[in-house]
Amino acid sequence: GLGAAMMDDRVVESPKSFRLDRPPEQYLHFGAGLHRCLGTHLALAHLTGMVARLLTLDRLRRGKGAAGRLRYAGPFPKRFVVQFDPPRGDA
Repeated sequence: GLGAAMMDDRVVESPKSFRLDRPPEQYLHFGAGLHRCLGTHLALAHLTGMVARLLTLDRLRRGKGAAGRLRYAGPFPKRFVVQFDPPRGDA
């Protein structure tokens, strides 16, 4: 039900688009209100760790120009564009 609620275009603008400026209250992955997941903060910490590991991969680099600079929303990362070169050949 939560996935369907996040796709309601009467409440969520452009629900099928990836948007960094979407208000946090429209993300219901961890529930809402009294039914908010107790593990939300732990899950977000794990996601941060996974992204940190991904950023150490070979062939991954910052995006070109200003897009490749980390942007923040308060203390939290908001935008960071990267480019990835897939392996060449049969690897």
